[in-house]
Amino acid sequence: MISNTALDRTLYIYMVVVLSVFAVVASGSLVFVPDSYGSSGVVAMLASGAHIFFGVLYVLGPIAQFNGKIRSKFPSVHRWLGRLTLIAMVATAVFGMWMNLAPGNTHFQLGMRTMALFLIFWVPLCAYKAFTSARKRNFQLHQIWVLRLAAVAVGNGALRFGLIGFMIITGGTEGTDEFVDQTIWFFIGSHSILVELYIQHKFFTGVNRKPSSA
Repeated sequence: MISNTALDRTLYIYMVVVLSVFAVVASGSLVFVPDSYGSSGVVAMLASGAHIFFGVLYVLGPIAQFNGKIRSKFPSVHRWLGRLTLIAMVATAVFGMWMNLAPGNTHFQLGMRTMALFLIFWVPLCAYKAFTSARKRNFQLHQIWVLRLAAVAVGNGALRFGLIGFMIITGGTEGTDEFVDQTIWFFIGSHSILVELYIQHKFFTGVNRKPSSA
């Protein structure tokens, strides 16, 4: 993580658990993609498969990137993993919007589609800011924007935990699309707000140098 306080370690463990489970669940869902759309939904099906594939890379990236040992002992690995993760993040957002808005996709409605429109703006912005601040060697600002990207991934992962709980309570898969559509803003939004509070605590209080633009 950024440092080694008890809060940092707790958040890192939470992130690793959520994203690891999310990656496994998402990888497994690839086999169901061909059966999820009718003949009119070929474009949505292809976009969904690409979204899940790049999404798995997206959620695995922060686990390695926030590992202090990798960052300090293998800086070149950290840099290249970071670049690949940023590419995967942008690709996930692009294919996610394509999946949600493509003809033939009847799975999700207002919640998912508005989130897709928001993320197609937010994720590339965060990725651009993270990359350019690292190039300028403003590593505090770089960490801030990477944290914002990680919040989206962890929020998505937490949504899957909520979905599993919903399926256990209801005893089946009926209504899962509606659950995702109605709660995605809560899960991603709440994690993004928590990350902003963490950023304020970590970078804008005490004796830490304030980043020039966050």
